[in-house]
Amino acid sequence: MKKIRFALPLAAIALLAVMVVHPAPAGASFRVCNQTTQGRLWVADAVTWERNGDSYGESQGWWGIDQGGCKTLISNDIGSYRIYIYAYAEGDTSATWSGAKNDENNYFCLDTVKFMYKGDDMDTPCSTGSSRNFRYVDTSSYGDYTYTLYD
Repeated sequence: MKKIRFALPLAAIALLAVMVVHPAPAGASFRVCNQTTQGRLWVADAVTWERNGDSYGESQGWWGIDQGGCKTLISNDIGSYRIYIYAYAEGDTSATWSGAKNDENNYFCLDTVKFMYKGDDMDTPCSTGSSRNFRYVDTSSYGDYTYTLYD
């Protein structure tokens, strides 16, 4: 009986030690936060990547992000992605966050309603939707990244 009484606490200590040495892997994702004074923002993203020498991509939207809030747009490892975003303020559609930063020219297709374009459908000229200049987000090969929008 004494052996069992000591075995249970020792097993619990051993399990705790394993959990400390080998913690659960961190979740990888791309999040956008709204730290503007513009109220709710609507955000779209475009993502490109290469695999085995071939290029792939997709653009999609829209995510509503309340002022002071954050939203996960991509829920997997982004280390090999090139990510672009386009955002506008719900209360003032002329207030945009786009490729205007650093005179970038990253045009992708989007629509006024929820959308997802893949491959050639995301590239200009657009067969549906319209073209907008997206802002490149340098995630520096991180697997997990948060991008914050400011005024």
